[in-house]
Amino acid sequence: MAKKLPVISKSLRFRLWIIIFLSSLFLMYSSLSDSFVNFLTKLGIDMSEKGILAIGMVVILFISLFGLGLLEKAYYTNKKEEDDKTSETSPSNSIKADSGIIHQILNEKLTHLQDKLEQVSQHSHSLHGENETLVRLAAKDGLTGLYNHAYIKERLKQELYRCQRYDHPLSLLMIDIDDFKSINDNYGHVVGDRVLKTLSMLMQEIIRPSDILGRYGGEEFLAILPQTNSENSFAVAERIRENIEFYEFEVHPSKNKISQVTVSIGLCAYPDHGQTPEDLIAFADESLYAAKREGKNRVTIFHAVAPS
Repeated sequence: MAKKLPVISKSLRFRLWIIIFLSSLFLMYSSLSDSFVNFLTKLGIDMSEKGILAIGMVVILFISLFGLGLLEKAYYTNKKEEDDKTSETSPSNSIKADSGIIHQILNEKLTHLQDKLEQVSQHSHSLHGENETLVRLAAKDGLTGLYNHAYIKERLKQELYRCQRYDHPLSLLMIDIDDFKSINDNYGHVVGDRVLKTLSMLMQEIIRPSDILGRYGGEEFLAILPQTNSENSFAVAERIRENIEFYEFEVHPSKNKISQVTVSIGLCAYPDHGQTPEDLIAFADESLYAAKREGKNRVTIFHAVAPS
């Protein structure tokens, strides 16, 4: 690294200019006419001394000019070094400043993007919830709130597959309201719909949360009882039948109550009676019609059906 030159001060520069000025005056003096020289001689100034003094003044003038030039060079050299140093530092500071601005902008953009992603995620959650609601509504019967025909059949396939895989039993109940047409004819369809809704509520109170109940047809219901054999499912079916038989269905507070409402139930089970969803539904339906033929308001198991 080059040694830094001394910086010239204003006072030193002033003194050097004084010396140069005086030396210049003397040189002008030494070049004056002889008349002025004679005048100085009369005053007692020796011309030989004047020559020596003139040479000395020339030397002083040369040294002063050289020193002034040297110091001026040192001044501008130092100034240039400081400017170069500033120019070297300045881009770095500028880069740092620019980096800071860019970093701030990127942070703002990232925060904005995160907010957008969170909004999208919330919107997606909302859509997912709405889709689930739509799926549930599409799988439900509008009147009773139970699963509809298509869904209950699909769930039977799923539950039967699971029971086959893990070697568990499964029972199926086909439930039908006895003489439901007469209820509609005598009390009207509004009352008939009320009976369907009340009956659905009663059955849901009896079956387990793991059981699946759906409205299979107009006044027919299908109950899937996973991991339940025919003996245990028969007890469930009997509780359903009895609760409905002794329940007082109201037509309207100002009118008489409906006469007794009963149901007939057909029962079949996997693996005792059928191996496929189609067979189980057919056998449960066949058992239901057997219960109807035998007098209604009863539960009939498939193996008890006499060959036609």
